[in-house]
Amino acid sequence: MNRAKIFLPTLGLALASCTSTNAILAKDAAEVFHSSRSPQEVVSCFEHTNHMRVIERPDGARVAQFRNGYGGVVRSFSIYPEGSGSLIQARSSGIGVPGMKWKRCVGLQVR
Repeated sequence: MNRAKIFLPTLGLALASCTSTNAILAKDAAEVFHSSRSPQEVVSCFEHTNHMRVIERPDGARVAQFRNGYGGVVRSFSIYPEGSGSLIQARSSGIGVPGMKWKRCVGLQVR
């Protein structure tokens, strides 16, 4: 009985903190980047650097997502073609995950 008193509230908090893909993509972009790298280069970098699968959206964007340990999306990058480079829109749920490697993929200097 004591385990249920601890487990159920913990489970409720964990589920409440999970953000779905559609919920995070409905938010306005927190950051916008213009990269000289092609969308395919950016996508390949996200896939190889962070071992993640990139999904394709009906609007032509390719979306890379960082998820927390519970499966909720914590940061999302929409990658669009823009001339010979790409436009990257970053959205965040406000929760950070240590070890996210994305700046190099976008083309930003890493210090």
